[in-house]
Amino acid sequence: EDFKAKRRKMGVKEISIRHDLHALSLFYQYAVKKHWARENVIRKVQIPSDADAVRMNVLTPEQEKLYFDTCLWMDKAARFVASMNGTGESSYRDLFDFGRLMIQQGCRPEELLELEKQNVDLMNRWLYVADGKTKAARRRLKLTAESVAILAPRVQSLSGPFVFPSPKDPQCHRGPTWRVHGEVLEATKDKTPLSFVMYDLRHTFATRAAADGMPLATLAAILGHSRNSLRCVMKYVHVDAGSIDAETVRIKQIRAS
Repeated sequence: EDFKAKRRKMGVKEISIRHDLHALSLFYQYAVKKHWARENVIRKVQIPSDADAVRMNVLTPEQEKLYFDTCLWMDKAARFVASMNGTGESSYRDLFDFGRLMIQQGCRPEELLELEKQNVDLMNRWLYVADGKTKAARRRLKLTAESVAILAPRVQSLSGPFVFPSPKDPQCHRGPTWRVHGEVLEATKDKTPLSFVMYDLRHTFATRAAADGMPLATLAAILGHSRNSLRCVMKYVHVDAGSIDAETVRIKQIRAS
């Protein structure tokens, strides 16, 4: 309890304190097994709820357009400066392509960063996530037309085995694009300020798919979650009263017929 109080005094959010306590609980479970402790003391601590935790942002179509338009504008500006100075290429194009693939396919960021060209089948329009940490994460995704257009020049280039090669070493994949992502967000502050993390593009994909009526089991498979853990995808489903009423009427009509 003292630890919890100290974390709150430091200004740590309740959801972070919750994660801290869960981590400590796992340690104490191990400590009890090793006879380092008599009991899991965290069981006596009231763990903060995560009910009010805001874990994701879902972009509106207007926010999506502003973000990617800004990416392209900054890419054009950076390439002009690079041509004048004789320096390297812009990272904003990588960010644009990376973000569009996330919002089109629902991939995790690391799945795209580590994606190898050999795992992209342009002819049959498949993307293979071959290195997922779980069986569910290792999956095959059908590519959209936009994704094919983005991936084609990258797969056909000669710069190493990765779709997103490192600017310093083409034999390695590039690192996270978080720095340039932050610069794009900063560039929107005089228009409609944007604030989200790259992972929210995956959240946006999933929320839109759920709103369009995609079955949860299908959405779970696309996102790389086990079908036995549908709870992971339930956060993307927002059911309102109108939807419930419409579905009730539909079921009654089916039964009546």
